[in-house]
Amino acid sequence: MYKRQAIDGEGATSEGETVTISQAGTYILSGTANNGRIIVAADKKAEVKLIFNGLDITCSDNAPLLVSKAKKVYIVLEDGTENVLTDSASYSLGEDDSNTDGAIFSKADLTINGSGTLTVNANYKHGIVSKDDLVITDGNINVTSASTAMEGKDSVKISGGTFNISAGTNGIKSTNTEASDKGFISVTGGSFTVVANNDAFEAETVLSIEGGSFDITTGGGSANASMK
Repeated sequence: MYKRQAIDGEGATSEGETVTISQAGTYILSGTANNGRIIVAADKKAEVKLIFNGLDITCSDNAPLLVSKAKKVYIVLEDGTENVLTDSASYSLGEDDSNTDGAIFSKADLTINGSGTLTVNANYKHGIVSKDDLVITDGNINVTSASTAMEGKDSVKISGGTFNISAGTNGIKSTNTEASDKGFISVTGGSFTVVANNDAFEAETVLSIEGGSFDITTGGGSANASMK
């Protein structure tokens, strides 16, 4: 439980408004932090489930949620809850976290599900980032980002959910160029409203869309399209 720095149970510790999770397990997170963070630093084989149950975290100098080590992390949006993560326009980074560039930043596989709402206000760069696979199966996801809204380096797989995205660069992106079976985006369902200054979807290898509904505006809209 994360509520005014109160922790009930094992596997997590707190220092100020920062909660660090160091063991596999399920953690229910709720409450407000005006300058706080959640850090997952578990074993590389650990699977960690984070249940967002009315969580509102603002961090002034880093990612509100950082997964530095785990095998898989699941974010479950509890039904009927509003959950908000907000960062600032600049980060204070050290050697260990120098590549952190998202309000939700995971070095492990990241899955988001549940029927609640997640709002990410990414003022620094990106909104939701996984350096492995990003999987979303459900939820009401609202992302406003200075740069890319959602990124899975190895892949992005979306089978459901409602997405409202306003991105300074790309809406949804996958970037791995090292293997032909990575760097792809697969969409089989969901409702998408995307406003992006660059691309709504950008895949390094394959973009597959087999279902879903889409309302997309890119590059400032048709009024800014080049005339030929």
